[in-house]
Amino acid sequence: MTFSTLGVPASRRIELWEQYNARAMVHTTCRTLLGEALEATERNVRTPRLRLAHITAAPHIAERSAREIDHHPSGTVLLTAVLAGETCVYYRDGVVTLRAGQAMLSDTDVPSMRAFAHGLDHLALTVPKTVYQECVASDVPRPYEVLDLPAGAGRPWPGAALAKLVDDTARGETCDTEALERHVLALLRTMVGRPAVNDAGSQLAAAQAYVRQHLADPTLSATRIAAVLGVSERQVSRIFSPHGGVAHWVTERRLDRALRLLSSPERGSVGQIARECGFGSHSYFARVFRQRFGMSPREALHGRSAGA
Repeated sequence: MTFSTLGVPASRRIELWEQYNARAMVHTTCRTLLGEALEATERNVRTPRLRLAHITAAPHIAERSAREIDHHPSGTVLLTAVLAGETCVYYRDGVVTLRAGQAMLSDTDVPSMRAFAHGLDHLALTVPKTVYQECVASDVPRPYEVLDLPAGAGRPWPGAALAKLVDDTARGETCDTEALERHVLALLRTMVGRPAVNDAGSQLAAAQAYVRQHLADPTLSATRIAAVLGVSERQVSRIFSPHGGVAHWVTERRLDRALRLLSSPERGSVGQIARECGFGSHSYFARVFRQRFGMSPREALHGRSAGA
């Protein structure tokens, strides 16, 4: 889902922005600093239990008051990752200033006001409190906890990785929402710094979910997977070792997808299917497909036609 106030009559922008956020994320009341027309865009992705958003907007203020919380309780934890600019979050007992490269966990049912004096570029994630406690094995931060999340050598900042994931999915790329949810929760554990007891298992689940989402990309590699998870390439190799290694597991999943597509009456040629499954070389695809299934991709395609 994507919503933008651009092109909306100026007099209705804030009203429609509030209504959209109430449905997509959480109820808030907004106003611009000098009464200008609000320019804002939000891309959203929903999984069975999570809501993610990449939000960019001109300067404004967003408030979640006690009255609003009484009428619209959320029961969620909000992760706000600042991608650019600066954000001031006001609570009853003080103010928190967040800058690019920082993130904050907060209880959405605690009154607060957020001021974006220079505009905002944020990744926002809402997680039900019960899911957060189960995932992170920790109490809900009340009212907030600031996270400093340096990217590290060769690794992107986790907030930016999530924002890119939201953008890619919102643009219409196919996505297994349950796999996406596992990936996001594993990344959340990494960001919070409280890995689950079975950390290797959680990392493997997240890595496998990421691979399934990007099988069509022929450049998919252990280096890319490590960067997204925020772990070393050696750790990625270690967790895939019982499954034949990273390259083997990726190829097996690509072949599984290829067989499904070759059996589908809605798909096209062998070459198209090879590309959709991330095989850059047609001859390599034909060779490994025969090794795995005992027949060529064309024979699998003809078998589909014969049975139709």
